[in-house]
Amino acid sequence: MKYPTISVVIPTYNSAKTLAQCLQSVRVQLYPQKKIEIILSDGGSSDDTFALARAYGAKVISVDKTKQGAEYNRAVGAHRAKHDILLFVDHDNVLPHKGWMRYMVAPFIKDKTIIGVETLRYTYDPADSLIG
Repeated sequence: MKYPTISVVIPTYNSAKTLAQCLQSVRVQLYPQKKIEIILSDGGSSDDTFALARAYGAKVISVDKTKQGAEYNRAVGAHRAKHDILLFVDHDNVLPHKGWMRYMVAPFIKDKTIIGVETLRYTYDPADSLIG
């Protein structure tokens, strides 16, 4: 099967606490890794965000600190993305299983008129705390 390339755009700002798990969930996908670029749109982190980006082969784009915020950072990352499909993931999200990316790309492969897909539901774990 010919898989399209994917730009994974993740807005970050001092996101080291949750970012490793997020990036790991992208890197374990049963999807050709050479077809995935990870872009962190960062608003000036001072924690280990950059070290994690390097460890997982992500590009870091610096965003103007005075404008930075999740939506602005996401837009800057989207503007710099080079691949066929944009995948927006927040730094504190985890892809639910190793086949998730293939599953989400399948509609694009089956029907060339499809221009976007979104998950039907999000998972919730009552054991998770409300504040990280």
